[in-house]
Amino acid sequence: MTTPLLSVEHLTVSFRAGDRYLDLVHDASFEVKPGEIVALVGESGSGKTITARAIMGLLRRNPRMRVQGRISLVDKELLGLSDAQIRNVRGRDIGMIFQDPVGALDPVMTVGDQVREAVRRRHKGRAVTRKRVLELLEQVGITDPELRLKQFPHEISGGMCQRVLIATAIAGDPALLIADEPTTALDVTIQAQVLDLVKRLRDEREMSVLLITHDMGVAAQTADRILVMYGGSLVEEGPIEDFFEQPYHPYSVGLISAVPRVDVARSRRLPAIPGAVPEAAHRPGGCLFHPRCPVAVQSCTTDVPPLRALGSRRVACVRAEDVRSGAVQPWAETTEAVVT
Repeated sequence: MTTPLLSVEHLTVSFRAGDRYLDLVHDASFEVKPGEIVALVGESGSGKTITARAIMGLLRRNPRMRVQGRISLVDKELLGLSDAQIRNVRGRDIGMIFQDPVGALDPVMTVGDQVREAVRRRHKGRAVTRKRVLELLEQVGITDPELRLKQFPHEISGGMCQRVLIATAIAGDPALLIADEPTTALDVTIQAQVLDLVKRLRDEREMSVLLITHDMGVAAQTADRILVMYGGSLVEEGPIEDFFEQPYHPYSVGLISAVPRVDVARSRRLPAIPGAVPEAAHRPGGCLFHPRCPVAVQSCTTDVPPLRALGSRRVACVRAEDVRSGAVQPWAETTEAVVT
């Protein structure tokens, strides 16, 4: 067994609302192995970004947030580190690409200054730093890096801003890169280039990647393994090929079925999962997904299903065996969402 690079055990992130705490992430456990790309998928509001921010230690200064469990990076227990120690982990051991590439960059600093800030943590001296900044810009595919050094974020495209963010995130040669929706708001061509860049950097640097996305196509194209999160809880995990060949959780089936396919007639109706992810203050009892699930049974309304092993997967559903065997077929027929 390969020793995991990142190990998350029973992670619970809560938000204080009045006199009680509401769980935004509940009892999440998973691993990322060296050199592996793991996709964390789910609808907006599922807890994906909160999980990433907890790993990075970005919630600790918020007095209304409470983070419990264990987050280990090889032999470092991250939740037990001081503020100064966790700052040394960020950038050096873990890099992060934030959502919204344009908004994540400082509008009053040049591209060169922003990448230079990250480089200075490992390299000293103006000449050495400048050389390293140019190398990073070239590595992420930025054309004419000498010119880009002097430009501001508003003077370059969204795809170029994303590449600058990636250059900043890898400046410290991190062992783990967290990419939070790295293709959001980019056109399809630029999306493909960014994903190819992430995979190339993984191969060249033997870097692990935790890829957060709501796009199932991005996960299928990029990841080695997938984690499906719903309402702050993990509901399915498995190798990417096995998962897309046959998902076991009804929620996973719904996510995949709702993706338009080029080999299906345009007049065919796409399945649509009714409702929305429940708010933390109004979560139902039992399985969180049961109010939206087409194959729920009575026990789903009262019993919380554990995340258990099933073949090559882990799945939290009492009907997973029925879905696997084909005894039930969630979303097989629908009158929702017409593709036009």
